[in-house]
Amino acid sequence: MIRMSKRQSLLITVAMMASGMTLSACATEDYVDQHIATVNARIDETNRGLEGANANIGTLGQRLDAVDRAAQDALQRSDVAARAAQAASAQAMEANRKLETLGHTVGHLERHHARKTWSDVSKKKRSKRRRR
Repeated sequence: MIRMSKRQSLLITVAMMASGMTLSACATEDYVDQHIATVNARIDETNRGLEGANANIGTLGQRLDAVDRAAQDALQRSDVAARAAQAASAQAMEANRKLETLGHTVGHLERHHARKTWSDVSKKKRSKRRRR
């Protein structure tokens, strides 16, 4: 075996490290161009995908606007229908009130008729007039 001094072994170690770093840091121009082309191809593919996504987003935005307009229109029509339904309900309540009043009147007339005939009523009225 060859004996080396500490200084010599340190110099050899530093030289090996320097040569290793120098050799590993060097890349050929073709190697760099090849990897840059690969990266650029991926960037181009990503850009195409983004352009497609942006087009889809634009289309979806237009559809969303159309749906929003349709929903607003439906809301306005439902408000009109609700007001019409409220008015019809009020009219129905009034008709029911009148019908109830009419029902009482008809019931009274039926009870009266069951006890007397109209000719009897008119005779009594005449007799009351004569007594006065």
